[in-house]
Amino acid sequence: MMELYERRQVEQVTGLTDNLVRSWCEQGFIRPTISGGGTGHRRQFDREVLLVIAVLGSIRELFGPRLRPGGIAPHVRRAVHAWVCDPDPVSNFITIAATPHVELLVDVGALNRSIIAKLS
Repeated sequence: MMELYERRQVEQVTGLTDNLVRSWCEQGFIRPTISGGGTGHRRQFDREVLLVIAVLGSIRELFGPRLRPGGIAPHVRRAVHAWVCDPDPVSNFITIAATPHVELLVDVGALNRSIIAKLS
């Protein structure tokens, strides 16, 4: 059974505020596992989506709080999904094309270990 995490856990694990994560969801940068539409229903996220949020948060740390992840979010989702489906036993890194001329190398393995530790 897949574990699901609510907004407080997302905030605890990623350090990103609930308002920011909610905004990213509303703008389509992040896709909750369970959308939580309606009163009393909360968004829930699986481990893969937590990794996407963590990667976007790491990129935001590099580029500052004005970063709007619209252009890179699809690349992050694809790269994280590929890593989750087939983690590279040699390298825990994923490459994100931030712009046509800039690629980011993200240690998704370290982010995953950090998430596991913080949820324990």
